[in-house]
Amino acid sequence: MENYIDLINAYLNKTLSKAEVLSFENKLQTDSEFTAIYKEHIVVLSGIERVNLIEEISSAKQNYIRSKWLKYLGISIGIILISILAYNLIAKSQNIENSNPINNNTVEFVLDSTKTKTETEKEVSVKIISDTVSIEKVISKPKVNITSEKETIEVIYKKDDFEVENSTKNNIISFFKSVEKTPQSISLSNEEYFEITLKEGTKISIPKNAFVDEKTGKSVSGKIDIDIKEYYELSDILLANLSTKSDDELLETGGMLYIEASKNGSKLNLKPNKELGIVFNNSGKENMQLFEGEKVNDNINWVLRDKIEVNVIDELTGEIQQEAEPVAISLKSIPFSVEDMPVYSGCEKEGNECTFQKIRAHVSRKFNTDIIEELNITGQRRINTIIKFDEAGNITEVVTSNLEPLLRDEVNKVLMDLPQMIPAKKNKKAIASQLLFPIVLSNGFDEFLGVKPENATIVLNSRLGEVDNGYALNSPKLGWINCDRFVRSKKKKIKYKLKIKDSEGANVKMIFKSISSVLPSKRIDNQISFGEIPIDEDVILLAIKKKGDKLYLGIKDVTTKAVSELDLSFKEVTVDELKNELIKLNKTFN
Repeated sequence: MENYIDLINAYLNKTLSKAEVLSFENKLQTDSEFTAIYKEHIVVLSGIERVNLIEEISSAKQNYIRSKWLKYLGISIGIILISILAYNLIAKSQNIENSNPINNNTVEFVLDSTKTKTETEKEVSVKIISDTVSIEKVISKPKVNITSEKETIEVIYKKDDFEVENSTKNNIISFFKSVEKTPQSISLSNEEYFEITLKEGTKISIPKNAFVDEKTGKSVSGKIDIDIKEYYELSDILLANLSTKSDDELLETGGMLYIEASKNGSKLNLKPNKELGIVFNNSGKENMQLFEGEKVNDNINWVLRDKIEVNVIDELTGEIQQEAEPVAISLKSIPFSVEDMPVYSGCEKEGNECTFQKIRAHVSRKFNTDIIEELNITGQRRINTIIKFDEAGNITEVVTSNLEPLLRDEVNKVLMDLPQMIPAKKNKKAIASQLLFPIVLSNGFDEFLGVKPENATIVLNSRLGEVDNGYALNSPKLGWINCDRFVRSKKKKIKYKLKIKDSEGANVKMIFKSISSVLPSKRIDNQISFGEIPIDEDVILLAIKKKGDKLYLGIKDVTTKAVSELDLSFKEVTVDELKNELIKLNKTFN
């Protein structure tokens, strides 16, 4: 709740980054609970503003009345003083006129004057000392009390807000930082094409002249240092405090990466129109897409980079959903599951590979390669396209993403010129379909794909969906990168919120057994909430917490159904014991 209030205040005060603002506004649209909290907070702030306004008006009114009466009082005192002064002057003049110059009177006058002066000096002296002492006492005593009260308030505030509520949370966050995975460090020349296969099987290809300084935006030259972390195993994902969630939607991961580039300690970004080629060391799942990570309250939220519309599969039941859903264009995969794909005429017996070869031959023959030189395309340039077919096998539309008008028009012209195909089928009935088809432009040796074309020609990958048994993606950014797919399911959902015994300050996650998914939780009114999730799913609830120097782990197998409270039976563990327990869960990820 307090994290929500802090996030809402940051949004209203305009201190969030652009990505955080987009995430916040998207959350307002998708999370009804968060929206209700936001509206309530706006009402509270409005009430506070009204109260402050009323107080200001009341204060101004009181000040006006006070100044008015002070003015009247000042005038009255002035009149009284003038009257007294006038009276004294008149009385004095009358005394002078009625007096006689007698020495006795003079002596008496002198004696009276001396006596009065002495008594006055004595009285004044005493009053000054008395007043000074009195004032010092008055000032000194409240000063001690005020200081004492202030110190007491500060101690109570720190204890309530920081020590009690945040100390355990800070402990677990600092623990995750202490066990961060060591990156694989590589060095390369920015002037040369570079390719590497990392320790856990990820393949990275980097075009030449790909990097610019993050602050200045200027190109850099010479040696570049790159740090990369791979996250495929569940144990690594959990220890990095990662999860598979895009706002309020569940994801299934095919692998995560963190990539950072620098030169002489200065951070670098990818140059516009430059992309990393990435082949994730995973396979067997359709609809995998490129997500970029953004940090939100010590967690990573995954944001889909590009969107187009294709049919998707219910990942939990295996059924094809009829309505169109957004899927990234950047991934080379078949974005739907049907009995028979569209088939090029004459390829009925040979199957899909024959169809792909026919399409490749058509594109190579029809594409105007002069455009490559005209647009000054260097190295390789991957173009992802969606070819849409109707029930008769005719092409109705070609969808591309982020292309120059000249290049987009050429791609559309060539693909729209494809002949009518034998339509895709479902349950032996012809259906409309969509095919994701990648084209790679190259003006030289394409090491990433392992082919050597003639200059200014077209290179096409031999398969859709997988390269060397991995998911192939292009990323225009560094940082957190995730190969995921949305878990779309028609299964009934429930709001899964419960109390977990002794879970104060714990980091609690839900691990799905049927899919490679990890859900984070948030604490709402002393309860652990996972939002809306599919019902009757076999999952593992895992909690890690730290109190002082002691580390605790709680694990329990449950089924997602309504429950009010659970006991995870926390046990004290060492760091090594924790890692071993998490490694045992790696087989959970398919």
